[in-house]
Formats: sequence, C-alpha cells, structure tokens
Amino acid sequence: MTNLNHAKSWDLIAHDYNTEIISPFIHATYFPLQKVLKAIKNISNFHVADFGTGTGILLPKIHQHFKKITAIDFSSQMLTLAEKRIAALPNLNKNQISFLKTDLTKKTFSNKNRFDLAFSINSMVEPDAIKSDQIFSNILSSLKGPKIFIGVFPAIEAIFEEYHYSYSKLRKQKYSHSKAKQLVDSSLEIERLDPLLGTYQADELTQKYFTQEEIDSKLQRFGINNIVFEKVIYQRQFSFNLKAKTLRNHPYMWDWFVYARQ
Repeated sequence: MTNLNHAKSWDLIAHDYNTEIISPFIHATYFPLQKVLKAIKNISNFHVADFGTGTGILLPKIHQHFKKITAIDFSSQMLTLAEKRIAALPNLNKNQISFLKTDLTKKTFSNKNRFDLAFSINSMVEPDAIKSDQIFSNILSSLKGPKIFIGVFPAIEAIFEEYHYSYSKLRKQKYSHSKAKQLVDSSLEIERLDPLLGTYQADELTQKYFTQEEIDSKLQRFGINNIVFEKVIYQRQFSFNLKAKTLRNHPYMWDWFVYARQ
C-alpha cells in the first residue's frame, strides 16, 4: 500500500469526490445545517470561511446568506473543482467568494480574528494528533466577534454502536463470543481502526474520527463554551462495510454536527 501524504491523497480523489466520500450534502437523511443558519441573527454582513472546502459543495448552499466567503483548502485539485462549481452559480458577485490554498497544519497560517463564522464540514480528518491540534488552533483563532463555529466530524461512537449491535445480534443467534467477534471484526474490517488514536484507514487515506468529549474539549480550549451537538444521519446503505442483506435493522451511520459560539 502506497504511503501518501494527506494533501496528495486528497488531490488524487478530487475528481471522484462524490463517489469516494460520504457527504452530508448528498447522502444524509438528516442534516441540520439550514435549520441552524436560519436561527443565527444578522448574518448577511458576515465574512465566513469554509475550511476544507474540497470541491466547494457547501458554497452554493450558503452564498446567498453571507456578504463574503473565503473557501480554503490545501488541495490544488479540490480548489480547481470548487472554482468551476461556483462559476456556474447565477447572480453571483465575482468578488463574493475568494479561494485560498493553504496548509492548516502549519503555524504560518496568518488569518487571526478575520472571520465571523467558520465552517468545517468533515474537513478536520488529519490523523496526526499534533497536526490535528494545529488545524483546530488555526481555524478557531481565525474567528472574531461571537466566534461562531459550525462543523461536522466523523463520529467514532458510530463505529462502536454498529460493532456492538452486530456482535449482540450474532450472540443472540447462538454464536460463541469468539466466533461472533471474528465475524464482526471481518465485516467491519476492524483491522483498519485504531480505537485509541481514533483513526480509520481506507486504502491510501487514513482519517481521524472523534468522540463528542474530544470535540467539546478542543472547542472549550479556545473559549467557545456554548456548544450544541446533533447527529448527521446517513442513508442506511452507508453503514460500515456490512453486507446489504444484514442492513434492514442495522443502526444508521452518523457524524457529529456541531454548532458552537463564544
């Protein structure tokens, strides 16, 4: 297996993003983003940042809400596709959306106290703990005013839920503990998961998964104490690597949705 750096991995999958990546914009049955945006007052003059914009899938859904948007990513291929996406938007002021290529794992990010609101939709997936902390630092220190943050994070609890459900179901079917564990380990490809670091390896790309407590702690470290957690619920067929015939009563795959402010 080729060991690629994280940015290069995203460059390689850019053109297949919609088929390679499970997205709340495409595959979710419940995604509370628009509900939250409607509840925030006086946002029309906001300058917001879309951190980890990827192919820009968020931009068409928010550009009518805000005065100015800065779309940020470290993948050149992703940014190229994002620019093509917004070029097709009707009635778009060409100065409303700007693009910035930068590596948020570096301390050289120089946008402190610039944005009214930061989006990070499943973009904080860097598996290295030190680099992940730097990404959090750069994003949260870029906020000013009420310091509003809206994010989606892969939830490691979703993997645990599915594992325990599958294991219990097999035990009720009279499989032994060891056989049930063996079958679930295989169906969920559990060898790809590091539960201590919260990482999951899918081919060349290793991603970070978070606990609720971990997200809460990181946000509070930057003085963001008003934190609301919800779940982004995905279509059932996107459960972790399970055969279709076992899915009917299986738990849904889900991510953490976070709305937070100072």
